[in-house]
Amino acid sequence: MTTALFHDHITPLDMRIEGDPFPAPAPPTWTGPHVALRHAQALKMEAAQQVVGDHMNMCMQTCWPRPMYDADDLGAQREQRELEGADEDEIGVTVWFTPRQNSQMNAALGWVMKYLPDDRELRLGVNKVSLARSLGLGADTVAKRCGGCAETWRRRHDLGCELIARGLIRDRVMVF
Repeated sequence: MTTALFHDHITPLDMRIEGDPFPAPAPPTWTGPHVALRHAQALKMEAAQQVVGDHMNMCMQTCWPRPMYDADDLGAQREQRELEGADEDEIGVTVWFTPRQNSQMNAALGWVMKYLPDDRELRLGVNKVSLARSLGLGADTVAKRCGGCAETWRRRHDLGCELIARGLIRDRVMVF
């Protein structure tokens, strides 16, 4: 059985990306690495919502709403499953994001086209490496699948994120 939770207290910052500290404090101004983190987290959130959307479409025929649990209930359920030795895949908790979190995710997904409209290579670098990071992979996986050198993909990604950070600072976008 899949359980659902509407997270008011979990921010996109809590969507852990491999290799990053958890939770990472937000810097006072936008930086390239922070843009990279937010973009990868947005891709991970989008994927999580897609799974929820597919599940919800399949469940629309039932008349019973999906159960909602608060954080304390979920913590107790997780502890019980850990005592029973259940795998993470068997837990089946669906995370629902707040409207603010969805707005931040949508904004982060749009940064690439907004701030890198004329540079196809940087856009590809940012999108492909961020997608790989959101899946727990790296630039070496991008290089294997798309060709080229992992260092080149990493460099394009880092430069693109730095340019996006400069644009966010110029537009006075608050750091989240």
